[in-house]
Amino acid sequence: MQGRYKSRITPFYASEDLSFNFRLMQGSEVQSLEGVDISIEVFTGQITPRKSVVSLVSEESPVVEGAEIARYEDHFVLNLKPSFLKDLSTGVLMFMIRYKVDLSIISNLIRSEKFVNDLYY
Repeated sequence: MQGRYKSRITPFYASEDLSFNFRLMQGSEVQSLEGVDISIEVFTGQITPRKSVVSLVSEESPVVEGAEIARYEDHFVLNLKPSFLKDLSTGVLMFMIRYKVDLSIISNLIRSEKFVNDLYY
């Protein structure tokens, strides 16, 4: 599963609400997310802290302040608010997405754009 990202001109800022739309693809076909657990780590570098958000189908998902995964049949949207983003360092915003299907796990690393923590004092 190859991660694709469409570029934007300006960096992402911690003070803004961010939304990212993801699809699970196999080749050129979109896969259904029915019965798929989704786990996402959000970070800005190899040695920076990582924050996680999950969407589970097998049990109730834990609530993470400032982050939510909105599920749809063929895609999901990761919504991030400043209360979640404020703890991330300035760097390149990255997502490690793990899909758990039955007994297998599919991992996908997506690098996006520069992230600026304008809330850090």
